[in-house]
Amino acid sequence: MILPFPFVPESRDGLFESMEFVAMPLKYAVRIGKQVIFHFFLADYASRLIHVSQTVVKIP
Repeated sequence: MILPFPFVPESRDGLFESMEFVAMPLKYAVRIGKQVIFHFFLADYASRLIHVSQTVVKIP
């Protein structure tokens, strides 16, 4: 299950303000059993996706 999120994460070291990146990053979540993994991507002007971070959230 992939869920789209209109989400803008907070800046880390000015990365999200960099002119090398499109302003709106892509965030989606994948649910695997009882945990949800949130992925953060940024796309550069060549439309390459750059994996920035992921967060695993356990579902009780």
